[in-house]
Amino acid sequence: MKIITADTPLSEVILADPSIIPVINRLGIALGTDDRSVTEVAAAHRLSPDFLVTIINTFASRDYFPATALSRVDMPTMLSYLELTDRYYRHFQIPNIERHFNALVASGPDNSSLTLLRRLFDKAKTDLIALIDSDLKSLFPTLRALSAERNDNDAVPEVDTAAAEAVEEMLADLLSMIVRNISGEYDPNLCYATIVAVAGLRTDLSKNNRIRNLILRPAALELASKR
Repeated sequence: MKIITADTPLSEVILADPSIIPVINRLGIALGTDDRSVTEVAAAHRLSPDFLVTIINTFASRDYFPATALSRVDMPTMLSYLELTDRYYRHFQIPNIERHFNALVASGPDNSSLTLLRRLFDKAKTDLIALIDSDLKSLFPTLRALSAERNDNDAVPEVDTAAAEAVEEMLADLLSMIVRNISGEYDPNLCYATIVAVAGLRTDLSKNNRIRNLILRPAALELASKR
């Protein structure tokens, strides 16, 4: 997708890449944006246009690097977005995949390959939930307190990007195994639905990892340099 600007109509962005919809939803932005620009939509939701442009471009385009935007990143807003993303994974996407996998396994009760694939997903799920718990209970509260100068004693924590990337790789391996190695009796429609659900989480996680790597991590390092 081409790089958007603050003057780009948000509806054009959504139509070009519907995967943006969960991103704006996490920020409280619903569909029905008419022809309003990113700036106008941001103002209506009390968001910084720079922040919204940076989030969308980082999420949607691998060619975008937000170097000039880092100084304008609002840490509390960024953390709120990432918290909502973690909760979206935990309370929507993970349960959605589990429902699909349960139905798929039930469609071939004697199929050992389905049981193995489910175990591989359970491992990825366990690691992702551990990362989410670390974010919500430790990383994000500490960064929020430090950015508000409410805590001068703790060191700025390191933003863990390797763990998130490892989960992304596990999901990629799981998709590969489903496509290459599934065998025996199973419902092909349920298999397709499971693939779509897993691929959706993997894609969202991959794009969100760009935000952690390119925005949150440098912002935390800048916060550390000022202490």
